[in-house]
Amino acid sequence: MKKLYIDDLPEEARQRVLAQMAAENPAPKPTPKQTKRVANPTHWQGKEPDFHRVVEHYLGLIGFAKRNKSSIIGSLGRGGRMGWQIHISRAIGNPYLLDILLLDHKGRYLELELKTAKGRLTDIQAAILTGKEHLVCRCTEDVEAIVRDWLRNE
Repeated sequence: MKKLYIDDLPEEARQRVLAQMAAENPAPKPTPKQTKRVANPTHWQGKEPDFHRVVEHYLGLIGFAKRNKSSIIGSLGRGGRMGWQIHISRAIGNPYLLDILLLDHKGRYLELELKTAKGRLTDIQAAILTGKEHLVCRCTEDVEAIVRDWLRNE
C-alpha cells in the first residue's frame, strides 16, 4: 500500500487540509518565560544604578548640588547654582517618591523616575505618574530634555 503525503495532494486540497489542521491544532501560546521582552536600543541598556550615577553627574554639572550633609555645610545651606538634587537611593524604604527630586531656588520641584530599557514601573510609581508619563526617563537624552524644559518654564 502506497502512503499518501500532504505534498502529494492537489494544491487546493492541500491548502484545505492545512487550514483544517491549523484550526484543530492551534499553536500553543508562549508562557511568560518564553516571551522575551525586546529592549528599545535608544534606552539605557546597562544597570539602573549606573544610569542613576550618570544622571546625578549630569545634574551636578548643570548646577544641582547633591543634598547631603557635606554639601549642605559646604554651601552654607544654599545648594548648587540651580538648586538641589535629592537621589532616593533606597526607594524600597520610601516608595512614595520617585528616584530623583530636583528643587530649584524658586521653590519649584521636579520628580524623575529612571528606568532602564527593560525596567518596569511598580503600581505605586504608575499611580504617582498618572497623567505625567513624560517624567519616566529611559535614557540620558530624556533627562536632559525634561530638565531643560522644566528650567525654561519659570
